[in-house]
Amino acid sequence: MNSALNKVPEEAVPTIELAQQLVRLDTSNPPGNETLAAKLIADRLVSLGVDVQWHELEPGRDSIVAHLNPGASDAALCLCGHLDTVPLGSEPWKVSALSGEISEYRMWGRGTTDMKCGVAAMVTAFERLRVQGSKANVVLALLASEETGCQGAVHVVDKLPPIGALVIAEPTNGELAIGHKGVLWLKLTTKGKAAHGSMPHLGVNAIDIMSTAISSLRSLSFGVASSPLLGDPTYNVGTVSGGSGTNIVPDRCECTVDIRLIPGLTASHAKKLVAECVGGDVEIETVLALDAVACDPDDAWIQSVTARTAEIEGRRITPTSVSYFTDGSVLVPALNSPPIAIVGPGDPALAHKVNESCSVTAIWRASQLYERLALDWTDSNN
Repeated sequence: MNSALNKVPEEAVPTIELAQQLVRLDTSNPPGNETLAAKLIADRLVSLGVDVQWHELEPGRDSIVAHLNPGASDAALCLCGHLDTVPLGSEPWKVSALSGEISEYRMWGRGTTDMKCGVAAMVTAFERLRVQGSKANVVLALLASEETGCQGAVHVVDKLPPIGALVIAEPTNGELAIGHKGVLWLKLTTKGKAAHGSMPHLGVNAIDIMSTAISSLRSLSFGVASSPLLGDPTYNVGTVSGGSGTNIVPDRCECTVDIRLIPGLTASHAKKLVAECVGGDVEIETVLALDAVACDPDDAWIQSVTARTAEIEGRRITPTSVSYFTDGSVLVPALNSPPIAIVGPGDPALAHKVNESCSVTAIWRASQLYERLALDWTDSNN
């Protein structure tokens, strides 16, 4: 056994080893190839007699769903994670980005933080429940294509059984988040008329039109009260592109805008406000729209999760929110708004970065937490 695993008990080793195996599979999205990870996990579950449902988003891009005690009459607790990662990038890593190497009591590689270590923790918690003969009504949903807009969740959500609460293993450093902002990505397009750069009066400059539109966004007001949990909505102009040559009046320009939504601000209303702000000379296309998620900290289940997380982590836990979106954007509204707990190993500040890593001991604590939450769910429904 790797000496770096000496800080975790022997029963933690299967969780750590599964995390390594998952990190060594390249499921960078695009293209995804999540089937590689889905098969590794499904084979383990099938060997324990668990029925695994496959949901193909595209060839090579599968989500899987497993249900422990599907005959239970109560709604299930859903343990949810995603199988894709962001691309490896071009910057050099200090270790191989697909090594899963363990050093300094951390596991290194793409997806260690976001979120293969969290997935491994959920899978082995589910396996232990199965081996123990637990009566917990638990669904394990491991989804494709979260990183580019939660397409796997959209594909699977109507095939899930009734869900009473949702746990998502995104990286939170073991903190408990009960909400996140939604997202609206818009593509703005302006059109002009090409002409020779020496005779600009004969053309219409699409970049000039876009420049005016972008400047007008500085006065954009969303007109909603700040959320106690999520704060204020925001916007950011992320990309601008236009023109085909220095000596040509540009006849087309595009920019993308990233708007983060809070409860009370829908994607459709935010788009309408942008349209009013930039004027009729700008075409607007929705690229991605996902709802904000916000849970009541006084919800009885959330309070029980808070207490259990504090016990496992050994410190005071106060429910908070995260800045990124999750599959909860799709799942929560489609599943009749069950309470959501976003909690997992890994530092979110390391996600999507070179030399991404995750504490080995945090992986094991997360797995214990997921197992305990499932057992608590059973106790609360009996």
